[in-house]
Amino acid sequence: GYAGALNTIFHSARGGFVAVFDDDDESRPDRLSKQWARLNDYERATGANLVLCYANRDVVKNGHTEPPGYVFAVG
Repeated sequence: GYAGALNTIFHSARGGFVAVFDDDDESRPDRLSKQWARLNDYERATGANLVLCYANRDVVKNGHTEPPGYVFAVG
């Protein structure tokens, strides 16, 4: 299933940064560069070496934007 596929991807990843895009996602062109910069800034400022970055989103269904989901940060 979906969770197992993500676990396989994370286990097999060899880089220092993993970004997840689902098949129905659309992202701003600058999404990854902004997340990368924010992660690096946070790591330098705090000394953290493992950070999760969660980007909030607008959910659009049938042409209507629904309220955003929950936002949380882990550092």
